[in-house]
Amino acid sequence: ATVGGDEEKAAREQVRGEFCRWLDAQGLEYIPPAANFVLIHVRKPVTEVIGALLRRGIAPGRRFDALDHWLRIRIGTSAEMKRVAERLP
Repeated sequence: ATVGGDEEKAAREQVRGEFCRWLDAQGLEYIPPAANFVLIHVRKPVTEVIGALLRRGIAPGRRFDALDHWLRIRIGTSAEMKRVAERLP
């Protein structure tokens, strides 16, 4: 691994941690991420949430048939995750 790679990994982990703390503060249930995405229990049909996010300029992950009330969000940059937090219905 390169130093840059280690720095990028540390930055991703920091952003992931910040976003999960925000989810905790909102009282949202989620599956603790170990990868570059998080699954969030949105408490309503995910198709409604995906549509609302698309209208707000956020392109969430695809819908999973077996997880009708769970939203997949890729962990992006700090700025991207702040936009998600501001626009999550």
